[in-house]
Amino acid sequence: MFLSSPPVEWLSWACVAVLLLFCWIYGHDAIQDFRRHPRLSLHLTCAVTLGLALLWSLSLETGLGFHLHFTGIAFAVLLLGPELAYFACLIAASCVLMLKQFDPWILPLSLIFGGLLPVLMMHWLVLTERKKQSHNFFVFIMVNGFLGGMLVVSLIVILGVGVAQFLDPDTLNGDALLMLQYIPLIALPEGILNGMLVTGFLVFKPEWVRTLDENRYEHPVKK
Repeated sequence: MFLSSPPVEWLSWACVAVLLLFCWIYGHDAIQDFRRHPRLSLHLTCAVTLGLALLWSLSLETGLGFHLHFTGIAFAVLLLGPELAYFACLIAASCVLMLKQFDPWILPLSLIFGGLLPVLMMHWLVLTERKKQSHNFFVFIMVNGFLGGMLVVSLIVILGVGVAQFLDPDTLNGDALLMLQYIPLIALPEGILNGMLVTGFLVFKPEWVRTLDENRYEHPVKK
């Protein structure tokens, strides 16, 4: 989700501070991950970043002050882990916004609502599913992949409409409310996309899925 109308200046600076805070929080774990698996982490992070940038460049102007597109964030978090996925989202969104010549003040708020918050939601969902200690392999796919993708895009749409209303109260019209009613239709394709990608990697390259805890299942994945 990319905003197309510039927010107030103080809000952008507040978003910058939050982004820097999470760069510090996630940075240590991301560096440790690169040290443990330097080549694999680099290749996966670059591939996911490029894929997100290409996916997000195919956006639709809603006329409500933001652009709508497939996110792929659920898949990115499951594949890379929340730490590397956060930085991949930052880089991909920054590249797309700069190439499309958006207002610079839009970048911090777009990174918060289209990157940080969805990553945090997926991080929470992964931890919640892990605490349940389910030994059914398909629970990981259905909860984190399909449901995670649907929750992420639903969150982004709701936040996008809310932010557009905050920045310009006149934008909350019938079209905006209609978009909220269409969330199930928007969320279902996102869930299917992320679920299919996660399923494919779990079948052919399960050792690349960092959030997969193979010790919970009967036949562990060999790394």
